[in-house]
Amino acid sequence: MRPAVPHGRNRCATRRDPRWCVHAPARRAQAARRSNRWLGTFNYENFKTIVEDDVIIIAQIESPRGIDNADAIAADDMVAAMGIGPFDLSAKLGLCYEPGHPTLLAAWDAIHTPAKNAGKSMWAIGDAKILHDRGLRFICIGEPMVMLENVARGLVEQLQSR
Repeated sequence: MRPAVPHGRNRCATRRDPRWCVHAPARRAQAARRSNRWLGTFNYENFKTIVEDDVIIIAQIESPRGIDNADAIAADDMVAAMGIGPFDLSAKLGLCYEPGHPTLLAAWDAIHTPAKNAGKSMWAIGDAKILHDRGLRFICIGEPMVMLENVARGLVEQLQSR
């Protein structure tokens, strides 16, 4: 996870690795901080309504290190949902994206379980039926052009089979 919202206190999920930091919006007590002075008449309530109320942070896990810290990341109150980067994660696990590989399935569980325990959803991209069967309800079924290509390919195959 990379810094998502500028200006404000620094909350690190691992408390040691700055690459895992989220920069939370400034709180009322910090409204006078140097980073907010450029705003002139900074008003926290307006900021909260206009920006903060609509910000969600999805911690997408793409490495073994992320898996090792999944409990702490899921427990952080700044995180709205957990995510898995299945392609990057599988590559870092030494796999060439084999969706049913036991190592990758164990990694899924190591991310999904802390998310469930923290009362948070888990996000993933992939085959909607497989993801639904794995218990996910926050699913990205694909990029629109890829989806269109798949539908077009299916239609061509149907026409060719006649």
